[in-house]
Amino acid sequence: MVVPQYCPVDLLRDGDVPDGALALVGGIVYRALQIPYIVAQSLFITTTTTLITPRTVGQEKLKGAMKSVSLRTQKGGSLPSLRFLVENQAIPEVKQVSDDGICSDMSTIQFDTMPVSPNTSWVLELLHDCQDVYSHGVDSHASGYTPISYLICRAGGDHRLETRSVGLPSSDAVLRFVKRCITSPFPPHKPALPQTLYIRGFGPHDYPAVCDFLTQLPPPFHFRFQFHLYSHDSTISGSTDELSDSASTASLLDLAERLKDEASAAFERADRPAAVAAYTGAIRCAQDAMELADDDGDDDGDVRRILAILYANRGTVFLAPGKGQDLVHARDDGELVEAVDPGYAKGYHLQARALQLMGDAAAARRTVERGLRYPGVSIADPMLQDALTALQYEERRLVTGVSSSAGSSSH
Repeated sequence: MVVPQYCPVDLLRDGDVPDGALALVGGIVYRALQIPYIVAQSLFITTTTTLITPRTVGQEKLKGAMKSVSLRTQKGGSLPSLRFLVENQAIPEVKQVSDDGICSDMSTIQFDTMPVSPNTSWVLELLHDCQDVYSHGVDSHASGYTPISYLICRAGGDHRLETRSVGLPSSDAVLRFVKRCITSPFPPHKPALPQTLYIRGFGPHDYPAVCDFLTQLPPPFHFRFQFHLYSHDSTISGSTDELSDSASTASLLDLAERLKDEASAAFERADRPAAVAAYTGAIRCAQDAMELADDDGDDDGDVRRILAILYANRGTVFLAPGKGQDLVHARDDGELVEAVDPGYAKGYHLQARALQLMGDAAAARRTVERGLRYPGVSIADPMLQDALTALQYEERRLVTGVSSSAGSSSH
């Protein structure tokens, strides 16, 4: 059987021998059980090593070993030996020692504050293979095959993390893998976020929890799905980086719509931060969709209108009265609406209302006048003319009030 160089010990069958296996185990122990770095480093070897997982372990021996592990860990004493962990990974209690360490580490991490490495990109890919009962690769149409999946995260030419599973990985497994790519990569990689994450092998509807998590990560991080084009004989058509832009655009817009619905629900229950975060995620998806449409030379008018609506909706959330109201961001989102789709009247309404609440009625009036001059806006939204009339009245009233006050003070 061919096993990738980076393969979790708990997924190895009896007799499977990955290259650099102890290097991986050293990394697992280092992250999960917090061995001093110098000790973990000494365990990284590059020679092929045979790992023998015993099929059975006496119950008394197991109880004694696990009791020893528990006592040493609780008292801060010496940690279980590497050989013990390697040879007993098939035992659920032993595997839990490593799993608990990794899970507890990730549970304390604030992913929205992770540093973003500028000008970096990763590739997250889900690959599939088939094996027969002898662990030999077979054609997917053969009977009795076992489907195998590989999750791989690459940073440049290096594997940042890799895992293997029988069948398709669950949504929780993929989400956990993504988090480990960020927090617990193979040494010598460090915890970080890339500026761009390319996702291949699955779409936003396959693992929505992963998409939800990624949309919460801080800018300038962003992600995009890549769909390779395949011919009828299942070979790649064109270069390996060629994208199916139409499919990718549709998937991104579907995700944007779902996030938009989540934002609307959050706004209805008066959860402004959650609404802003969801709208921001939807905006990122729409931005990527528009970029793909532009690159392909397609008409992006529909995508522009969707992006303008998302900006306008987020601006409305900022504009809403109450704790957390942000007039500056509301005005800025209105300006973004105008920049993306100047024919969408809501952008002018949003800017004008924010400026009016900021006390600048003249700037609000000029904004509405600019909107009315754009072809088709006044017909699409007759209420914009009413808004101009109201602002002109308010501006005259303010001028009259100032004049009256000046006259009274002169007597």
